[in-house]
Amino acid sequence: MHPLHETIVITATLPAPPGAVWEQLADPELRLAWTVPPGQELVYDATDFSEGGRDHYRCGPAGRLGLDGEVRYLRLIPGSLLVHSELLGTPEGPLSAALLSWELEDHGATTRLRLCGQVTSFAGLAVIEGHREGFAASLRQLEAVLASRA
Repeated sequence: MHPLHETIVITATLPAPPGAVWEQLADPELRLAWTVPPGQELVYDATDFSEGGRDHYRCGPAGRLGLDGEVRYLRLIPGSLLVHSELLGTPEGPLSAALLSWELEDHGATTRLRLCGQVTSFAGLAVIEGHREGFAASLRQLEAVLASRA
């Protein structure tokens, strides 16, 4: 099977200034509150939120963490830009590779966020759709987390 490629762009206006949004991106414990879909589980085995740093995690349905992920942080400009790669796979092999850019634009009490993900799937269209749905759900959950803290 040939790999499939897709560019996914999602924008959101978040109810917090860029510093508060950045804190949610940077802190793995805070990230768990909005990046994990209902019924799913994610466990960080290692985290290093710094340029050149890496996160290693396992995820999947609660109690069945069959997916392995690695994030490598390529560019960090606090409160403004996060660029990272993400590899996702199983013990049988890779499922996807992605390059993600999180752009934060200051609008005073709110932040305009633009998430651009360039995704390559090695396992079919369902993986790309999973990324698209996962990004959208994460941003909705992030918005709810930030709104609850306002």
